[in-house]
Order: sequence, then structure tokens, then C-alpha cells
Amino acid sequence: DFSKVYFNEILKIKKDVTTDVDLDGNLATAEADAYGSDTMTQTFATVIEGKYSNSVSIAAAD
Repeated sequence: DFSKVYFNEILKIKKDVTTDVDLDGNLATAEADAYGSDTMTQTFATVIEGKYSNSVSIAAAD
């Protein structure tokens, strides 16, 4: 499989999160860091309450 993804974005994010988790079953975690010039990381997550969740991560360096 091959795909091209192009982004031209300006993001300004302010986030307040409160959570209470009681989990039985599965857990997945992810972390992304970008250091130096010409690097980028971005993560997209989708949650359908009570049904499923997924995420996609993109990393690039020049």
C-alpha cells in the first residue's frame, strides 16, 4: 500500500480533560515527539463511545 498525505495547518489547541476510567479488557497507549527543525508528529484519534476507538499517527522528518 502507498499513500500520499499533505497537510497545511495552523493549530491552536487549548484542552481541559477530566476522566474517570474503570477498564477491564484492552488498553493501548501512544506517545509522539518531534525534535529539531523540519520535524513533525501528529496523532488523530476517534472514539465511538461503547463501541470502539482508533488512532492514526503521522511522523515526518526532512
